[in-house]
Formats: sequence, structure tokens, C-alpha cells
Amino acid sequence: LIDGAVPNIPQGSETASNGPWFGNPTSAHRNVMKSFQGLTSFFRTNSLPTLPVPGSLEEKQSRLGIPLAIDAVEPLSASLRYADLFPPLPHPFLGSSAVKGMKKVSGVISSEPICIQIRFGASSKWPSDLKAIGAAKTAMLIQLANGIEEMKRTSRHECQGFEGLIAVTPSYLDLGYQGYVFRITVRADPEIRLLRGLFRPSVEAASLLRALTRDHVVSSMHHSMIHSVHTAHPSASAVVRMAKRWVSGHMLSGLIPHEAIELLVAKVYTDRSSPLDAPGTV
Repeated sequence: LIDGAVPNIPQGSETASNGPWFGNPTSAHRNVMKSFQGLTSFFRTNSLPTLPVPGSLEEKQSRLGIPLAIDAVEPLSASLRYADLFPPLPHPFLGSSAVKGMKKVSGVISSEPICIQIRFGASSKWPSDLKAIGAAKTAMLIQLANGIEEMKRTSRHECQGFEGLIAVTPSYLDLGYQGYVFRITVRADPEIRLLRGLFRPSVEAASLLRALTRDHVVSSMHHSMIHSVHTAHPSASAVVRMAKRWVSGHMLSGLIPHEAIELLVAKVYTDRSSPLDAPGTV
């Protein structure tokens, strides 16, 4: 929930009717994905060990100060697969560049954070204890936040787009980038492998494994599949959004997860046993 400036665009203007703000959800989705790609490039570039460590001839460290390089940044939110009913709008106080005809007026924009996860390259530095891995994940998020803040002070031109405070919790990090709030979690595959290898897992360990598998593995696979369907069939995105609106209009939003709606629509477009071709229009 962000209290501050919101775009006040004159009615009838080109920006109001065709721009990314209100009337064109496809353009709004593309803006979100463009910001995500920029954030991905920043993380992967600045997490590589390129700076020499003082007092060492061979050892190097990254500009963000994290001990492991970020190998992948994976999207999880529906807004990054053209499936969000109301795509988030960029906010001027979170690094959004001004658009033509926009004025800053008092108001509030409420939207869900854009969830993404980061994965680090294979390394033997991960601890072998579950509690220690959880603490290491939190430490990675804290160091990532500190590294961004340090780069903002020393290399402001390389951190354009980062605005606002960075909030770190034990399980995720929230930051503002190019007008959007991104929620970052850490996917630690050694943690999942360790839980799967337990011979007689406790109730807590089994519950943790289900949660981690759902939030990191299944969510990533679901995103990739739905995004590929929308890429192959341009009308699928609008059909998903229309189906979500229909479900909401019948007061069923709390009973049917949005992932289930996306799978139902994907079935229509990919069912090879159906005598009908994939839909060509919304």
C-alpha cells in the first residue's frame, strides 16, 4: 500500500487511452516484464565476483557483497505471465520515470508485490543443517539489501530505478524498482534435497518440504507452462483475465485459486484430443 503520488492523466489524451496506465492491460504487463528483465540483469551482473579482495591476490568478491553468484532470477507472479486481472501500475515514488501528461496528485495505489525468486550457483558453502540453511537464506537477503544500498551511495548511475526503502524479513525482501514493488525470495535447492533425503522426517520437516516444493518448484513450473501457452496463443491472456473476472463476479474468488483458472484455460488451448482447434480470438 503506497500513499503518495498517482498519475493524473487528462481524459482523452493519448497516454490515458493507449498508454500503460489504465486502458491497456497488455502494455501494463509488458512494462512489468521490462522492469523484471532490468532487475534480473542487475542482479546477475553485480553478483559476479569481479572485485579483488583487499589483501588477497586471487580471491574476488561481487559488487553486491554476496558470497555466491546469482545463477537465475525466476518470475512467479501472474503479472509476469500476462495473467493478472489488474496488472500493477508503476508508482512515481518507486523509481518510475514520468510519462507525458502525468501530474503528481495525492492518492493511494494498492497492489500485490511482484513475487520473484533468486537461485544461486552450485556451491559447497551451503551448510548441512536445516536451521543453518534458513539462517543463511536470511543472511543472503540482508547482504543483498546492504549491497544495493551501498551501490546507491557509491555508484548512483548504475542503480537507476531503485527508490524507496528496502524491507527485509526472515523469508523475503521487498524493494522498489522502476515503479514496482518486487518481493524476492531465495530458492535453496540444497535445502529441498536435504529434506527429501530424510529417512523418517518429522511432521514439521514434511510440512516444510511441501511448502518449499509448492512455493519454489511447482510455482516456477506453473509459471513457465502458462507463459509458454500465452506466448503461443496471443488470445489466451485475455481469456484468462476474462475467466478470472467471471469467477470474481460470481463470488467464487476465495474458492478457486487463480492458478486453477489458468490451467483450465491452458487445457482449452493445448488439448490435442479435442476435435476443435485452439481458439483464435477472445
